[in-house]
Amino acid sequence: MRLGTWNCQTGLESKWSVLDGLCADVMTIQECGADTCAQATSQRGWTCEWQAGRYRKGLAVLARDPYRIALRERSQPCLISTIVLGPGELRVRFVGFWAMTPSRGGSDTYPQQATELIGQLPGDGIPTVVAGDFNASWRNAHHLRNVASLAARGLVNAYNSFYELAANARLAHPTSYFQWNRARPYHMDFVFVPESWSIRSVEVGSFEDYPARGLSDHVPVIVSASNGDSV
Repeated sequence: MRLGTWNCQTGLESKWSVLDGLCADVMTIQECGADTCAQATSQRGWTCEWQAGRYRKGLAVLARDPYRIALRERSQPCLISTIVLGPGELRVRFVGFWAMTPSRGGSDTYPQQATELIGQLPGDGIPTVVAGDFNASWRNAHHLRNVASLAARGLVNAYNSFYELAANARLAHPTSYFQWNRARPYHMDFVFVPESWSIRSVEVGSFEDYPARGLSDHVPVIVSASNGDSV
């Protein structure tokens, strides 16, 4: 199963060929418009759920055959929780996340939004994936506490697990470039998967393929993982 996240930085309608080229089975997209699902289902054959965020932008979760979104669970401006079905009676909770610019003077910091998401994750035994733009990195102590909280729930950052890195390690593959500047890289887009899953590969897009081409200041993260059965 190929799972991914990408902050498309708006204008998804002109970037579907890029998204298709990722060959993902289930994706979350941040900063996409309200017409995302109409485009995804009518033109591309995805099932889709979209959630309004801020600044006329939102986030979406998409699944493509043989995977499909069967149920939308509790969602709010920074997250969409879905149940995805797939081959071999697969049933997975896939939560798309976008830590949005905090409100002026508010307490809804980027990591605090993630903390609230983690607190809402059900403990019902359904394998859960949390993926998205966290807008925080290993430099942020609150983010590291969030990573520890996810670990306590049996979820690991696929990138760190695959490369056998500590949660506070400096990561070699940036996922975001502040103000499109190659000299200001950050790794803030993550895919968390059940620790029992086997992670086969983690692919991170390059500066040359995304910011340099004007596609987005973020690059995609694609994780190929297996639960030991049919995933």
